[in-house]
Amino acid sequence: MLFVKVLDKNGNEKFKETGKTVEAHYDAKYEEGDRIVIELSGTDKMAVQLDETMKESIVRIKGGKYEFPIPFGDKAATYHPDAWNKDKNVIRAREVSDDEFKTYRNVALNTASVRFCKTCFPYAEANFVTRDEPWFEERNSIDGVTENSSHGAYPYQSYAGGAREDLDYTLYFGGEVEFDKIVIYLRADFADDHDTYWKSITAELSDGTKLPLSFIKTGEGQEFTFGRSFKTDKIHLTDFKQAAFPLSWAALTQIEVYGRHTK
Repeated sequence: MLFVKVLDKNGNEKFKETGKTVEAHYDAKYEEGDRIVIELSGTDKMAVQLDETMKESIVRIKGGKYEFPIPFGDKAATYHPDAWNKDKNVIRAREVSDDEFKTYRNVALNTASVRFCKTCFPYAEANFVTRDEPWFEERNSIDGVTENSSHGAYPYQSYAGGAREDLDYTLYFGGEVEFDKIVIYLRADFADDHDTYWKSITAELSDGTKLPLSFIKTGEGQEFTFGRSFKTDKIHLTDFKQAAFPLSWAALTQIEVYGRHTK
């Protein structure tokens, strides 16, 4: 069972709807301090679409409760301009069966991810975020938006850690997955030489397996297959090597991992 709520800044309940499948129509504007709360009973998996401008994501929730603070100001700039300022809002959430959860899909997609919220998986974190600005946060790299010809606010948000090569980025799945393909969209703001790109990155799996990834200068998604599948509960990206020297700006617009959860 899912319990979908909108709470105000003081924790007062403004709206609630319950069910195994919920299409909640909240007919009011969000206010600063509001948050969407979804409590799960009898399951730890759901499909969620927080706003009609976002893709549905299949996620695993640890601890039985998920919270999404409604973004305002700069934080809202990484979402579609219509997402959080409407008079009528639709929140969709539904329970997901084990069979659906284990289907072959992009297991990295999570449009509901919130920075520092380590209870909603998949989840991405890194050791550096450029100026800690929201349009460069890790969550942008798993939000399903692949537009990469510029940088900054929606739809050009990305993960960026600055002009450096000592980056560590980890994508956690919240459980073991078996995958056979990775697709990476590098940011391609190449006009006026704003961006360079990483010529290589190492993808390390939870058992220590290292997969070398080599890139070319392009805005297209770059696909990596390995002639076999791998099991892991995370992908750790390290050994970022830029194509330019001195070091310049490079960023990750999107990572897609195609496979299935094993349990």
